[in-house]
Amino acid sequence: MHKRLTAWFALLLALAAPLLHAEEEFLRPEQAFKVEPALDAADRTLRFDWRIEDGYYLYRDKLRVRALDEGVELGEPHYSPSKTKKDPIFGQVEVYYHKARVEVPLESLPAGIRELALELRYQGCADRGICYPPQKKTVRLTVPAALAAAQAAAPVSASAEPSGNALDQLAALGDDLGLGALEDDILPPDKAYQVSAESPDGRTLKVHWEIADGTYLYQDKLKVRVGGEGVRLGKFKLPPADVKKDSIKPDGTIGDVLVYHKAVTLEIPLLRENPAETEIEVLVDYQGCAERGICYPPQKKTLRVLLPALDAATADAAPAPSATSTPPA
Repeated sequence: MHKRLTAWFALLLALAAPLLHAEEEFLRPEQAFKVEPALDAADRTLRFDWRIEDGYYLYRDKLRVRALDEGVELGEPHYSPSKTKKDPIFGQVEVYYHKARVEVPLESLPAGIRELALELRYQGCADRGICYPPQKKTVRLTVPAALAAAQAAAPVSASAEPSGNALDQLAALGDDLGLGALEDDILPPDKAYQVSAESPDGRTLKVHWEIADGTYLYQDKLKVRVGGEGVRLGKFKLPPADVKKDSIKPDGTIGDVLVYHKAVTLEIPLLRENPAETEIEVLVDYQGCAERGICYPPQKKTLRVLLPALDAATADAAPAPSATSTPPA
C-alpha cells in the first residue's frame, strides 16, 4: 500500500495557472468536481452526489466522509458503480466520470442535535494528465425536527457496540495528534514557499523565495511583473538552478527539470521615469512540488514595495527606459 501511495503521489500535478493562455482550459477543483450533500430523514441516510465535468474523473478509493460532531456515528459507506480505468503505473483503478454518489447510514445522533458538520475528502484528475492535490471540504446539513425528536426519544445506550465509524474516530484522533493520512501532511503552499520583495536602493528590485525542506520550485515558472506609475522592469537572468533528473515536468511529462532548493533571489533592474518616492505592486507567479511527488497549484501573489526617491546623481546614472529592456516572458 505504501509503495502504491508513493507512486501515486509521484504522478500528482496541480491545475495550471488561469492567467496563462495555454493553461486556461483547466478547471479549478471546485469547478471540476461539484458536490451536493443531502440528508434523507426517512431512512436516516446521508447522500453525497458529485457532478464531474467532462474530461475529468474522481478516484473511488479517495472518496471519504467523516463526522465532525461528537456523538455522531456513521455506518459503512455505499458507492455508486464505478468504471475501471487502466493506469500506466497502477494498472486497473476504479474511477467515476460525470457523476458519483456515496450513501452513508446515520448510525447514531446525539439527542437534540440540529445540524451536522461533515468532512468530505476526494481526489481526481483531468484526462490530459493533470491531477489535483487531495481536496478537503466541510459541509453542514440541517437535521430535520422529526429526526432530532425521534433521536431524543430513543437515545443510544452508552453500552452500544461501536459502529463502522470507529475507523473515522480513530482517524480524527490521529489528526489531533498530528498523525494524519499520508496526503494530509504536505505543507500548504504558503508555508512551503514564502516570498518577499524589496528595493533598498530604488534601482533594483529583489524578489526572494524561502523554500521549505522537502520542496522545490520550478525555474521556468518564476514570473515577475510590476504595476506602478513610470516603473518597469529591465532585463534580468534567472539564477543557476539544480538539475532534477527523471522528475515531473509542469506539463505532466517526465524528464530533467531545472529547480531551486532552499532559497532563490531574483535581482531585477528597475527602469524609472520618475525619481520621486513611489509605491509599486509586484506580481509574482511560481509553482513547485514536494519531493514526495505531489505538486502544488500555480501560485500568484501581489506584494507592495515602496521605492525610495533617487537623488539627482543616482537618477542621472539610471538607465533610460528602453523598449528592449523587458523581463523574460
